[in-house]
Amino acid sequence: MKKIVLLLFAILITSAPVFSYELDTSVDAEIKEKYNSSKLSDEMLPQLPSNLKNSAASPVSSQSAATSVPQTTPVFNASQVISTIKSNAFAKSGKKIPRWTRFELKSDGKATSWFGLNTTVSFKSTKTVNNGVITIPAGTTFKGSVVESHSSQFAGNGGLLEIKITSLVYDGKTVPINAVITKVNGEHIFFNRIKGARQYLVGVKNKIKSATNVYQKGRAASKKLASNPLGTLISPLPTIGGFVVGAVGTVASPVTGLLQKGKDVNIPAGTLYEIRVIEDAYIN
Repeated sequence: MKKIVLLLFAILITSAPVFSYELDTSVDAEIKEKYNSSKLSDEMLPQLPSNLKNSAASPVSSQSAATSVPQTTPVFNASQVISTIKSNAFAKSGKKIPRWTRFELKSDGKATSWFGLNTTVSFKSTKTVNNGVITIPAGTTFKGSVVESHSSQFAGNGGLLEIKITSLVYDGKTVPINAVITKVNGEHIFFNRIKGARQYLVGVKNKIKSATNVYQKGRAASKKLASNPLGTLISPLPTIGGFVVGAVGTVASPVTGLLQKGKDVNIPAGTLYEIRVIEDAYIN
């Protein structure tokens, strides 16, 4: 049985066609005859823009690309940052006179509300000031400038004088400062404005007093006439007239008081002032 099976297997092998995995290249040969295979990719693929073609054709080396492309990411430099912070923090250098420092001064000359703008006013300090950093000795010269002024006005409005202290002289050098006057002869000055006394109420009072005097004079005249028999009949007239004039004057005094002027500012030389620094000042 085994022999028969072996015999049949041998016959089947010798008579069957030979199987192989050969490729059919006939189609490939036909394509090569009709088309240029070296240009096939360029013709079949979509055309790229010229600038992309050039860049693709000539690739840039990593070294040249690094030098041609600008660097956009900032480089952190700690020492430079610290230097900038220091320069900003100490932009103003020198010995500091801090704001709110007060000085007592004595004026070298008189001051009046008739001064024009930018008139210079001079002072000398009367006390030494030491803030632990710098000493400003007594006798230091301070300069001020008139920034606003006007003489007395109607309605009882007094004159005005506003002086801003602009500098001091230290070790022969003029040092700019910004200071305002807070006291004159011990009296507080508000908002750096030295005002002359208002006189409106004084004017009203004076008008009432004047009206009262008219009435008193009328009564005196009536009394004198009454002592004479011939004047007895007309003796009431001065009193009546004085009363009418006095009453009208009293009622009208609030209006007529508007014609009263206030007082001018007149500060004699040698007056004591107190000033306050309102901005840090530096002496180099």
